[in-house]
Amino acid sequence: MKKLLVFAAVFLFLATHGYGQSTDSIKKEINTLRRAKTSTQKMIEKEREKLRKLEGAEVSYMSKQNFAADFGDVSDVKWQRMETYDEVSFTKDGKVQNA
Repeated sequence: MKKLLVFAAVFLFLATHGYGQSTDSIKKEINTLRRAKTSTQKMIEKEREKLRKLEGAEVSYMSKQNFAADFGDVSDVKWQRMETYDEVSFTKDGKVQNA
């Protein structure tokens, strides 16, 4: 979040300061801003990934309930807790499927 605010401040400074500059220096500033934007986007994505991580080792009750509502009574159900989601393997109509 801090980098986003710094990015906005740098952008405003460069936008107001760059009024009387040559096109070469403006192009350099644009490239600098693009790199800053890219690094900020990567940082935001990392933060979102941290928020998506699941806590605990057991599959959530809500995942099981939603699975039952979507697929009904299926056989050979095996649950697995992943880092950011719950995964289930099951057999439906003689075919092994994952959800």
